[in-house]
Amino acid sequence: MSSGKKSICEKLLLKTTKSLQKSSNKNHASLIKLAVINNAPSIKIKKIKRKRKKLKEFPFIPSKKTRTFFALKFILTYSKKISTNFYVQIEKGILKGSENSQNNKHKENDQEQALKLKKYSHYRWLI
Repeated sequence: MSSGKKSICEKLLLKTTKSLQKSSNKNHASLIKLAVINNAPSIKIKKIKRKRKKLKEFPFIPSKKTRTFFALKFILTYSKKISTNFYVQIEKGILKGSENSQNNKHKENDQEQALKLKKYSHYRWLI
């Protein structure tokens, strides 16, 4: 909802929390926290383009803000694959994200790529 109204967004969030409470026995706040924690990446790959040189990629450890941003972004992209109402999409994305089975795949892929780029691990900020 990039150009939506605040009241519509609040109504959608209320609908998702109510449907989360109905569908599971856990508290909706704890489900959202679990989904964000499980989907937050520990290592990301940054690309730098230099003049007349190749694209340089190196791993970095994101801050807490960027980790939560990427986690929410993954939950929303996963929930867009389901074709139903918007609040149902978010509910299913959060429920799927709070489980450990599906969401570790993208984390493992990022970590494997970072290990391939290990030649830059001598930098101070990666330790």
